[in-house]
Amino acid sequence: MRFLLVLLLSLMSWSVLSQNTRLGRIRKTVDSTGKYTPIKYLAIEYAKGYARKLRFFEESDISFQLQGNNTRLTGRVEQIMDSTFFFTDEESHITSEIALKNISMIFSPYRHIPFVSKGAGTIAAGGVMFSLIDVLNQVQRNQPVKLSPGLLAFSGVCIGIGLIAKPLSYPKYKISSKRRLVVRFM
Repeated sequence: MRFLLVLLLSLMSWSVLSQNTRLGRIRKTVDSTGKYTPIKYLAIEYAKGYARKLRFFEESDISFQLQGNNTRLTGRVEQIMDSTFFFTDEESHITSEIALKNISMIFSPYRHIPFVSKGAGTIAAGGVMFSLIDVLNQVQRNQPVKLSPGLLAFSGVCIGIGLIAKPLSYPKYKISSKRRLVVRFM
C-alpha cells in the first residue's frame, strides 16, 4: 500500500514538473560563428513570490497598463531593447515602441494554483445555483419561499471563496521606483 502511495505521489509530482509552459522550452541561441547570443527578457526587479518567476521573452504575450492611462494593453513582445520594447497590440495589430519607465502595472497572464485556478468560477456559480435550485423547488411544490440560514451561509461561503480565488489566479503587479521592470539576459 505504501508503495502505491509513493508511486502515485511521484507520478503526480513528475506531471506537475513536466507541464509544458506556453513558451515551451527556451533554447540558447548560437550564431553561425559558434558564439552564444544571450536571450533578453523583461522581469520585475526586487519582486517576491510568484512575480519573481514572471518573465516576458520576445514573442511572448504581455498585458500591462501605462502611467496616466487606465486601459489595459494586451499583445505580444516583438523585440526587446535596453530601455524599451516593441509591442504589437492584440486588437489593432499596430506595433509601437514602449518605454519601460512608462509602465505602471503588469498583469500576470495566468497563475496555475491547483484546485483554486480551475474551481474559482465554478465554486461561485455553484453557490448561486444551489440557492436558485432551492427557491425553484419551493415554488414548484407551491410552498412559501423562505431561505434557511444554513442555505444562505453555505451559498455565501461558496460565492466568497470564488470571489477571493479569482484574483489569486490573475494577479497584477504595480511597477514603481522600488519594483521596476528591467531587461535581463539569460
